[in-house]
Amino acid sequence: MKKERIEVSCIMFMITYIMITNILESYYIKSNLFLSNIRYLMMEAIVLLGIICFFKQLIFKRTDIISISIFLFWMITIISTIINISIQQNIILSFLSLSFWVAIFYIIKNFKGNEERELLISIMQIEFAVLFIVYNYCQINNRVASLNGPAINSVYYLLCCFPFLICSSNKIIKWGGSTVCIMSVIISGKRAAIIAIILVLIIWGIMDIQDNDKRIKSTLKKILFITLFMAILFFIYRKIQVVYGIDVFQMLESLKTDGGSGRTYIYKGVWEAIKKRELISQLFGDGYTSVALKGIAYGSMAHNEFLEFFYDYGLIGFVCYINIWVQLLKRGYKGYLAKKDYTLSYIVSLILVTVLSLFSILIPYPRYFTFIVIFWAIYFNSNVPQYKMEDRNEK
Repeated sequence: MKKERIEVSCIMFMITYIMITNILESYYIKSNLFLSNIRYLMMEAIVLLGIICFFKQLIFKRTDIISISIFLFWMITIISTIINISIQQNIILSFLSLSFWVAIFYIIKNFKGNEERELLISIMQIEFAVLFIVYNYCQINNRVASLNGPAINSVYYLLCCFPFLICSSNKIIKWGGSTVCIMSVIISGKRAAIIAIILVLIIWGIMDIQDNDKRIKSTLKKILFITLFMAILFFIYRKIQVVYGIDVFQMLESLKTDGGSGRTYIYKGVWEAIKKRELISQLFGDGYTSVALKGIAYGSMAHNEFLEFFYDYGLIGFVCYINIWVQLLKRGYKGYLAKKDYTLSYIVSLILVTVLSLFSILIPYPRYFTFIVIFWAIYFNSNVPQYKMEDRNEK
């Protein structure tokens, strides 16, 4: 067991290192301690280990339908990228970017013990605190850079840690961490993140009340506590509105006038490009980040993962991607009915990924999506009913 704990700690250290260097580069902040070469060596080690873990699970018949679905999608992305590789692309970097999240999933899924699972969740809660410090350090030290795309999107690192915060039995981590995360999202002004957090809070409140629907006294306490929590959030929001001049409702209203920062025009452009392609491209796509490389979306990504993958990996890749979604939703539904561990956090993760996939891009880059993948792997390894976990904690 000690060996597994060391392995978990080493893997999470490398992931933390990679994520921190990503945030620092988003703000054009570099340090000798965070050399890019070390980061890429760590990524290579993780990808190699992930491939070994997958085939190990395959040989010993420990794979499941979600693991196979992810593997099929990954293979399509690799094949599509290889057959369409251009001089503009670094093939090794493209391979690492495509493989990183897949490798993380298989590595974490290899840790099936309860102790490893609890250790992973604890490490991710600590990682949230570390990333929060790094994020604010970057915001303070480079306000000009904080206005560019990658820097603004760095708040997603905090947001994608949210499932780990709300599954904590420690009230300070659960409520304090959640409040800090929510306030960070509001201050960032990222409308997709704000929409996601609003939906998360609604679902969180509904499911919290449903869990106690047979105990009236407990339900009333939950309602009062959630009301108090929302009142505190509103008070803090009003302070933020005065200090930073941020009006969430005005930002959401502006979606009608600016089309989501021009996203509606980008979506139309990508869809028209999809319809005009040759048959081979319709089936296999044009490869990794081809929307940006070919200038289809005015030199940027599609800002919608469904359109992006339909163009990049064709109809075959798109079907494989949708199949992953189907499997994820089925797991969530079954987990909800069975009162499985961390089902609330899992549903929250699906909400986050859905909203961010509709308005942004998650998978193609080894960034914040990594945290969601870690949580999914933990959830799929969790087979203990919720009431048993609660009984164990009480003892």
